[in-house]
Amino acid sequence: LDQPRRYLVLFANLGELRGTGGFYGFHAILTAHRGEISVTDAGRPAELPSLETAADEAPAWFRRSWERHGALRLWSNVNLSPHFPTVARVMARAADVDGVVQIDGAGIASLLGIAGPVRVKSWPETITQDNASRILHHDMYLRYGDRADRSEFGEELLRSIFDGILAGAQTVNPDDLGAVVEAANGG
Repeated sequence: LDQPRRYLVLFANLGELRGTGGFYGFHAILTAHRGEISVTDAGRPAELPSLETAADEAPAWFRRSWERHGALRLWSNVNLSPHFPTVARVMARAADVDGVVQIDGAGIASLLGIAGPVRVKSWPETITQDNASRILHHDMYLRYGDRADRSEFGEELLRSIFDGILAGAQTVNPDDLGAVVEAANGG
């Protein structure tokens, strides 16, 4: 394709449950164009464009059930519904992306199996496939009481992981990466 494709990747923290899995604590936007992939944005989901612009993408049943709980206003509540295809459609429209991937601590651990361990300057130990879930679902809450600090850590972690995957793109098996994405999205 000659046009860039953009994908929203959201970390769902199972420590704060929602209908599709967990609270979206941080995100990254991956842009693919002419065989090159880059992280073009990362941060807290609240920094993304307003969900209200995508209200027309939500079916009536979704609006009736979830709108009063802020699902079309707050990124922290957009995934209250357990129906990920609808949630993803709303998010894709609001964020102006071509697709949405939700990933949790186990998915991050799987990505680390591909990217290899990463160092994040704001974290005291190397983050590996073996410790990622513990760090993301428990330890970061102990270390960072402030949600903004957790999001900064998460942004740095996602960037480090994707940079590691992209740096090794010549040796990454696309089937392995596809299996992680498929598993992360209920596949």
